[in-house]
Amino acid sequence: MEMNVQDVLLNRLRRSGEMCITRLIDGTEFRGFLVVFDATTLVMKAENTEMLLFKQNVIFISSVNPEVRAFTESQTRQEG
Repeated sequence: MEMNVQDVLLNRLRRSGEMCITRLIDGTEFRGFLVVFDATTLVMKAENTEMLLFKQNVIFISSVNPEVRAFTESQTRQEG
């Protein structure tokens, strides 16, 4: 089974254990950790609370660590 770019990126963010920045379509932005995801949802842990987010409401998600972000971007390009 071939993984899409979105799954590759989300898997790297989840495995790295690094804090992520997530922005929703209403402009809400928070920092937390990606716990798990599936085809339609993400579970993020922020401020000792687990949140179920629908992917359709997320416009941006990235590691706060520039080294992880650069690694993720370069690996995604190589795999694509």
